[in-house]
Amino acid sequence: MRAKKHLGQNFLTSAQAISSMVSTADIKELDVVLEIGPGKGILTRKLLSTGATVFAVEKDSELIPKISETFAQEIKEGKIGRASCRERV
Repeated sequence: MRAKKHLGQNFLTSAQAISSMVSTADIKELDVVLEIGPGKGILTRKLLSTGATVFAVEKDSELIPKISETFAQEIKEGKIGRASCRERV
């Protein structure tokens, strides 16, 4: 899937950058993280690996089913919350 620039999407791909972000934020077990635009879930996976609970808000209606499928078990276990946003016309 290609990034939709009109939505401001930029998909993270660098494992080093993701590790650095999570480390710098000092995210720990029992923390609650609000992730805006989880995209393909690369950062989401790393956040979950810390033991934190992640609430992921995705605007792109094409990505919501993919995130839901990728993290079905985590959603079921309550480790990840999710929401979709729809623009009002």
